[in-house]
Amino acid sequence: MNSEEFYYCPRCSHQLELRSWEGRLRKICPACQWIGYENPLPCAAALVLNASGEILLVRRGVEPARGEWALPSGFMEIDETPEQCCLRELEEETGLKGKVIRLVGVYAQSSARYKKVLIVGYEVEARGKPSPGSDSQAVAFFPPEKMPPIAFSSHRHLIEDFLISKNRRFQNKGQSRKEGQKAVSQAGEKQAGKTRRKDRREEGRKGERKNE
Repeated sequence: MNSEEFYYCPRCSHQLELRSWEGRLRKICPACQWIGYENPLPCAAALVLNASGEILLVRRGVEPARGEWALPSGFMEIDETPEQCCLRELEEETGLKGKVIRLVGVYAQSSARYKKVLIVGYEVEARGKPSPGSDSQAVAFFPPEKMPPIAFSSHRHLIEDFLISKNRRFQNKGQSRKEGQKAVSQAGEKQAGKTRRKDRREEGRKGERKNE
């Protein structure tokens, strides 16, 4: 809520006063004690990969950033969860139905229109051929190294964090595989050592029986 737009109390219509409250200047109603808190608007964004590892982007058909490329995204409705908002916006802007895989990150961004927005970004699995929705000019998959300029800094950070985490998971899987191979090798060497010791004991017993 942007309290700068209020001159009169939205609860009782009394004229608001600017007062210091909780370390900030806020518009407060002296009659009913309503306080004009300013909060960021929550949004959700979807990061979708195709089978080739390309990222789904939309060319926005509405302001802000009309005509520029961004992730499918939009504002949460009052009765939605962030996940529901993410999937709804994905379907509205690209025609794709999806499933949330994981949370990638949460990002705050300044906005000339809304002052501050809070973007909750998810990795989403979706299948099918995307097509532009009513508020999209175009939709397309792009390789990470050949993406067009991204309109919003929050979306750029989301994509960067996703690619970093993806590479980290891949490296960790490789490391786990190496560690697994090492563990198997060590287990084999340990078992081989036991077998060699057992063989030596058997040979020793045979030698004792022969000497008898």
